[in-house]
Amino acid sequence: MSNQRIVLDQDVVVTHLQGKMYLVAADGSQRFVAEGDVLPKDAVLLAPEGASFQGGETTFTLGSGERPEQGDAVLANAGTPDDIAALQQAILDGTDPTKAFEASAAGGAPAAGNAGGVAGASGNGGFVTIDRTGDATISSAGFDSANPADAAPLVDVQSSEDELVDLTAPVITVSAPDNTNDRTPTLTGTTDAPAGSTVTLVVTDANGNQQTLTATVQPDGSFSVDVTTPLAEGGYQVTASVTDPAGNTGTATDDGSVDTTAPIVTVNAPDNTNDNTPTITGTTDAAPGSTVTLTVTDANGNQQTLTATVQPDGSYSADVVTPLPDGGYDVTASVTDPAGNRGTSSDDGSVDTTANITVSLDDVNAANVANTPISGTSDVGPGRTVTLVISDATGKSVTVTAVTDADGNYQTSADLSGLADGNLTVVASVTDAAGNPASATDDTTLLDTTPPDASITLDGNITPDDVINAAESKQDIAVTGRVGGDVKEGDTVTLTVNGKAFTGLVLADKTFSINVPGSELVADGDKVIDAKVTTTDAAGNSTTVTDTEGYSVDTLAPSVVVHIVDDKLTVGETSPVTFTFSEKVTGFELDDLTVGAAP
Repeated sequence: MSNQRIVLDQDVVVTHLQGKMYLVAADGSQRFVAEGDVLPKDAVLLAPEGASFQGGETTFTLGSGERPEQGDAVLANAGTPDDIAALQQAILDGTDPTKAFEASAAGGAPAAGNAGGVAGASGNGGFVTIDRTGDATISSAGFDSANPADAAPLVDVQSSEDELVDLTAPVITVSAPDNTNDRTPTLTGTTDAPAGSTVTLVVTDANGNQQTLTATVQPDGSFSVDVTTPLAEGGYQVTASVTDPAGNTGTATDDGSVDTTAPIVTVNAPDNTNDNTPTITGTTDAAPGSTVTLTVTDANGNQQTLTATVQPDGSYSADVVTPLPDGGYDVTASVTDPAGNRGTSSDDGSVDTTANITVSLDDVNAANVANTPISGTSDVGPGRTVTLVISDATGKSVTVTAVTDADGNYQTSADLSGLADGNLTVVASVTDAAGNPASATDDTTLLDTTPPDASITLDGNITPDDVINAAESKQDIAVTGRVGGDVKEGDTVTLTVNGKAFTGLVLADKTFSINVPGSELVADGDKVIDAKVTTTDAAGNSTTVTDTEGYSVDTLAPSVVVHIVDDKLTVGETSPVTFTFSEKVTGFELDDLTVGAAP
């Protein structure tokens, strides 16, 4: 059974009602129309076809039949035959039939051109305007013009339904996930439409592309469906609609957004710092107020997790809580945007809270005092400047610098000739890249530029007679002598004979003995032995002294001339005999003579 919707164009008092009619209030609620009700102008009524009511003495019937267009006059079976005849005649004459009506009790007669209405001849009639709204049309109403006396009785409307007519659209909500990194998000919502109803969802992405999805209402009123075609990044809109069994359609719209781009984040872990709780800094394009998570792993593998809040300018910072040990460390920063996209970045740093350095300055002597080498080691790395201050016992000092090499080692030289002999103190100082200072001191260095005292003396005779004879020329001759002063045991004595060097060591009693071949002594041109000894003190100062000793060489055998005064002797005679030697001889005795007959 279809229901009709009518709108009154004036006040009507219901004096008789047949069938059921409903008065629709402004809030959409409905109630039954009862006899005696005063229905105001513009009241909205709902009634099944064939229902009727009487206003005053006029009866209005909504009957079945051909449906009029919007604005057509619809007349009920009402009035007296005279009224009808007058109406018919007016129509036949081509005049406006409403001009013949009397004014009603509710007001004056309608102006010409109003949508149709009727009034009883006795003057208590009412007017009804029946409009078509939505898809509903209003059945025509009329009377039998051939026999007004046999006007049709009121239609007896039979209704099997007592419930109110449903004009209310179902309520529906829809939720489009916002800031999601899921390009096929799940759309959800609720509705009071019956379970099993179909919800239609039209999804329009950022590029204007549309897709239509459907979901089924669950017993609890919820519905959900996944987007099928991946959405473009950016905003999107979802319109959900559902129609209830009465044909009422409810709609809802929600906007969402898709974001699949991870935020950019940078992190800076301080390097070569002597702060073992360094401040970690960085930037990100994540929204201010976002939380950056920092995972710090130290040189021993221990981890700690820090958090920082993104500032309005995109920066963030956090201090390490647990002190880091010396060595390298790693920081990983991560931040997640509202869509769930996670950006990460990492950086390496190092902690150095100590620095070490050594210095070495050997004893200084006269030979190197003007260019004394200084060296040392460090762990400060390359390119660091080492400052060296060398001072003597009087407070005078010399300052030089050196630069560390790739291994942290350094070396330089200094002119210490202006310092006094004695102990020296050298202090080396340096600062590493982390700002840690280091220093070292050496106070064991001796500055000694005074040479040692020394002497050497060769013994006077290299042979008993200081002459190399033929026999000695074929032997080694021990050349001996003595040293003095600071010359010490173990020092080397060098003899030069015939252009050749012959060496020997000083003995504990400061004597020496060096064998020289007699042949070299014989061959030596000037028959002079050159002796030399060099001694060095603890500071490295050296003194060399020399001595010479001459000798003779005689390798020819001596000759003798015998002279007999009377070389003709008779028995019993004697004669003086003289012997003349070519050189001085020793050990000659008369017993060495033999007298006999001449050969």
